[in-house]
Amino acid sequence: MEVVWGVMYLLGVGLSGTGWVIYYILRMAYLEMNNGDELQDYRGDENGRDDTGYYPGNPYSSSTE
Repeated sequence: MEVVWGVMYLLGVGLSGTGWVIYYILRMAYLEMNNGDELQDYRGDENGRDDTGYYPGNPYSSSTE
């Protein structure tokens, strides 16, 4: 019985992608459970906001800017 390599390649790529998504979700959950220092470093300087999404000291900022 011959192995269909196209199916094997598709399964390999699909399983690799699924593994990466699981890793990403678990890593983000871990970083959010910490103080947030690593998450702040990971996301960069774009996050000058507080926990609710507002810029500190700016009453006119919104979390959807």
